[in-house]
Amino acid sequence: NHGYDDEKYDYIAVPGEEFGGRYEIHATIGTGSFSKVYRARDLRDGALVALKVVKSKAIFMAQAQAEVELLARLLQEDPEGVFNCTRLLDSFWHRGHQCLVFELLSCSLYEHLSEHEFEGLRLPVLRQMARQILKALAFLAHPDVDIIHADLKPENVLLRSRHGTSLQVIDFGSSCFGTRRMHTYIQSRFYRSPEIVLGIPYSRAIDMWSLGCMLVELHTGEPLFPA
Repeated sequence: NHGYDDEKYDYIAVPGEEFGGRYEIHATIGTGSFSKVYRARDLRDGALVALKVVKSKAIFMAQAQAEVELLARLLQEDPEGVFNCTRLLDSFWHRGHQCLVFELLSCSLYEHLSEHEFEGLRLPVLRQMARQILKALAFLAHPDVDIIHADLKPENVLLRSRHGTSLQVIDFGSSCFGTRRMHTYIQSRFYRSPEIVLGIPYSRAIDMWSLGCMLVELHTGEPLFPA
């Protein structure tokens, strides 16, 4: 990609670099199989945002286009973000990379567990978090939304603040519409449902399986099904 990428197809971003004529890169805050996420500043209003830069490999770019379509549906059906799902603020291309802009949140539930030495959450706190995730899943199951998340795990649920319990479900990169299942090898292994393991048809019930595994882990500090 004209020297802009490393050997893994990730864009080589430089602190202070401007993306989309609007966002100034500050630092890397996350790295995944398909993308990197940066803390950036919106030059229009000074707000800090999370800027996701997808790898330039064709298969990842196609998946990113599908994610943008899913996120557009979420934004259309929940413009104020009351159902605890991440909101796409902007999307654009930068030197051959699909870029997505989101609200900057705090730590993931996995990071929260790690910071507390995996002692597990107290039940009252866990109930508050579970209600919010269930609200998100109920929203995704609505006929007008009809999305299977397909990668629900502690790393993909972020707190708005390190000192609160308000949260958002993020990362719809493996998701699909219920009527348009795109992938067969999905879900992270600790949270992978029997349907996916056996390679049989699946539904949004796989998200409930993942949630059950998550809740046990968040309470005990250990994965329910380590593999």
